[in-house]
Amino acid sequence: MASSPCAPQFTESFSLAAWQKRAAPSHFASWHYRHDECEEWHSHDKAQLTYASEGALQIHTADGIWTLPPGRALWIPAGQPHRTHAQGQVTTCNYYCAESRHIAEFVPLMASPLAHELLAALIRHTQSEAKPGEAVWLMEHLLRLELAQGAVATVPFLPLPRERRLKQVAQRLMQDPQSDAGIEGLGTAVGASTRTLSRLFRHDTGLTFSQWRQQLLLLKSVGLMAQGHSVENTARQLGYVNGSTFNAMFRKTLGETPQRYWRQGI
Repeated sequence: MASSPCAPQFTESFSLAAWQKRAAPSHFASWHYRHDECEEWHSHDKAQLTYASEGALQIHTADGIWTLPPGRALWIPAGQPHRTHAQGQVTTCNYYCAESRHIAEFVPLMASPLAHELLAALIRHTQSEAKPGEAVWLMEHLLRLELAQGAVATVPFLPLPRERRLKQVAQRLMQDPQSDAGIEGLGTAVGASTRTLSRLFRHDTGLTFSQWRQQLLLLKSVGLMAQGHSVENTARQLGYVNGSTFNAMFRKTLGETPQRYWRQGI
């Protein structure tokens, strides 16, 4: 993740005449996904803001996987390949922004109740109207102002390694996140010493082996809770002896207990 990201700033004053002349208007859409449903890799010619109003989303990118619980949004720059993976039954809200020059990096944001209501209204309007009217432009302008003031969200991000042996280790752990395999055993399995594997993890992902593994567990935990699993059940599935130990790890990394973190959604 980029250091110290901030919400894109939209500074244009509202002019109905100017907005009506835009060659590439914005678009708004809502999509529904079944649990574990994946999109193919794709990109857009506009920057996209996406979040789940129900369920949770994984957004796969070339550099890693963002995991978005309800109410956490992600700005995706124009032209950036990505893939959506549904965790639970998912309903998304999407804003394809015509002013893409303001969004140069992936930025996770809290989707405020006002931003959600504005985007939901814009989706309804564009579904029922052939051409956007003045109300649509006014709502989009207000949506931009609200998003520009949005707080950057703390969400699990799992950087994906590129080095051949690290990719093998990552794949093993992603398939079996509760495995008790340590870095020594994993290194032996892929033909790398513990020292080499530790160095490669820092170089390729910016994280230590234990930090990377912790991010993987956070990613998996959000997906399990989105499917309705309790904190205790989630903890057991991820290899924790009890929910208290899992709660402590979750709070240390994301700043809140799982229950409170989940309640912060829209």
